[in-house]
Amino acid sequence: MLLYMRSRKNVIYSKCTECREEIEFQKMVYGVEIILHNVPKFLMMIALSSFFHTLPFTLYTWLPFALLRKYAGGLHAKQSITCSAITIVMFVFIPATMYNLQTTSNMNIIWLFVSILCLYKYAPADTSARPIIGKKKRCHLKKKSIICFCLISVIVVFTPIPNILPIIGTTYVLLSIHPITYRFFRQRMNNYMMYDKDD
Repeated sequence: MLLYMRSRKNVIYSKCTECREEIEFQKMVYGVEIILHNVPKFLMMIALSSFFHTLPFTLYTWLPFALLRKYAGGLHAKQSITCSAITIVMFVFIPATMYNLQTTSNMNIIWLFVSILCLYKYAPADTSARPIIGKKKRCHLKKKSIICFCLISVIVVFTPIPNILPIIGTTYVLLSIHPITYRFFRQRMNNYMMYDKDD
């Protein structure tokens, strides 16, 4: 009986180890896929903005977006070609046409409070391909997204770059985590609930 119990324990331990290894492997594959999908889009974005002489405007918009999205998550396009087209519009053409717009102090304050409220309520937003499993992890990402946004806000207020561009970049993230956007594109929010039964 003792030998049987030890044998069962070894089998269970072996299966748990295999499961963890499989999860780590899937994470690695997903990371490689992200790199392979994002690097060409990034290079295309840089090349187009350089061609149109709008590279600074593109970077002023994209950098806040990329930093905040790292923690806040959000919706992803299902097809790579769709994502590429959206990326060009969002970070090449819109910044090039809107960089001259001026924001008032009242507009900045409204943007600040609405953004923090949205991040507190909806960040981090996951996808079916990448659910954010673990309540502790989600709380950690939520805090980091709010801190990151506050740092971006300081840059907006105290640097001479056009204020509207970082505001546009962060607004893209806020739209990508909002439930209305998920419903519009018929995608499911809170995918972690399929795994975290206690949440």
